[in-house]
Amino acid sequence: MDEAQHAADCKFCCGKGTGRYTCPRCHARYCSVECYKATAHLSCSELFYRDCFMEGLHTMQPDSSERAKLVEMLQRLEMDSELEDDRADDLAQRFADVSIDNCSTEQIWHRLTEIERAEFEKFVSSDQVCSLFELWIPWWYTSPQTLVEEIGKKSTAADAIPPVLANLQHIDQIAKCGTSDLISFSIINVLYAYAYTARLYNGEHVTMASESAITMLDISESLSRGVFTDVSLAVGGCLAQFDSSAAQMHFVSREYSVSVVDDVCKLVAGAVRNPVPFPLAALSDCHRIFHIARKEASQDRKSRTDDARKRYYAVEKKLEYFISWTSTHGHTLLDLLPSLELESCELTTQLATHCSEQARVEEILEHKNSKSKLGPLIEEIPSGSDC
Repeated sequence: MDEAQHAADCKFCCGKGTGRYTCPRCHARYCSVECYKATAHLSCSELFYRDCFMEGLHTMQPDSSERAKLVEMLQRLEMDSELEDDRADDLAQRFADVSIDNCSTEQIWHRLTEIERAEFEKFVSSDQVCSLFELWIPWWYTSPQTLVEEIGKKSTAADAIPPVLANLQHIDQIAKCGTSDLISFSIINVLYAYAYTARLYNGEHVTMASESAITMLDISESLSRGVFTDVSLAVGGCLAQFDSSAAQMHFVSREYSVSVVDDVCKLVAGAVRNPVPFPLAALSDCHRIFHIARKEASQDRKSRTDDARKRYYAVEKKLEYFISWTSTHGHTLLDLLPSLELESCELTTQLATHCSEQARVEEILEHKNSKSKLGPLIEEIPSGSDC
């Protein structure tokens, strides 16, 4: 038996000449889904698409979010134990020559059947998609102070906090004519947009800098020319943006938007914590996002990216101003914490009331609909009755 014929044998059932398909991870030949899911191949088959998904999160480009979703769909279709054998064999045959790394999302999408596309869309809209990856825990939930720490062990709490931008001019040198008393409210507005975006991209906000920059600009008016006079307006300004056409595409839910206010409270509460004040770390992370986004825009030769590059540069300079101000006056943000916490409580209460009233209205409508269905559509009028 020559080497070519031997390579075509199924590695798992030892079928002669039946290995029509090749595992894209270990290049082992196999003949069916049963062999692909064999115990000897389990460690490879279970990890292949998961590795592709996790790698995609770290190397995701502006158009690669759809690719990640399609990879998730393929993972579910390949690993679903209830998938019919003939359908699974057909899927393996259709994708036998496909490389996930080099294949476009359009090619993958067109190879799926209408039923598979419908299942994919249903799967993405369900809560099951969250089980494919670990939910990111924001760094501002990490306590930077540890009561007990192992000697010689490097602290992970400090590493979780983004580094502060260094070598900036003192605020007195930047604003020689003095600073406005409204800067703190602008920073609150920016912190909301940052926390919202960081959660939205599950902690990959720096990796997906171009998308994050657009999201933050759509949510925070302070990054442009917006000015606010109190905490309520600074937070409300962000919430109001989701009603506009620009930020509406980033809207998740009312619950999500309101919960981010509590994130802002935690960021402000860490204004004087060691080793790094939280607002400084957050603003520096924002600066990092726009700096990377500007570099990516510079590499794109399309004319429309030139305006984006200039806009990102202007935002960088504004953030440098905020960071410099926070380095000197950041402790004053703590004075806004009671107002922030009150705003969070009021918004949470309003949301709970809204949800309760909505549930009550739906219950009434459902009750009325059920009563109307019970009544006859045509009723015979007894003879001799008065009209």
